[in-house]
Amino acid sequence: MELFEFYNLPFTKSAAEYVDSSEVGLLDVIQNPLMYGQVLSRAESRLEQALVGNIEKPDFAEGEEGKMDEELLSYPVARLLLSCIGDKYAIRRYALK
Repeated sequence: MELFEFYNLPFTKSAAEYVDSSEVGLLDVIQNPLMYGQVLSRAESRLEQALVGNIEKPDFAEGEEGKMDEELLSYPVARLLLSCIGDKYAIRRYALK
């Protein structure tokens, strides 16, 4: 499955396998905010959007793999942030969106 086909479905098995196989880990993202600022920003945006409505799904064109990678990485980062916060309401809202 191509990245273009599942970047907007970060909760799927294909997306998880892609993130697992990438050279970037969650620790890399968190420890290098200058390098991965876009991923952190998108994770924060995902959480905010989930709390007030629906999470916007960006529409990237083929060839924008860097942006698709950021979108995919932002999903587990957002989940990690939610786990750290521990707010059950926020966790439920994010799961439903």
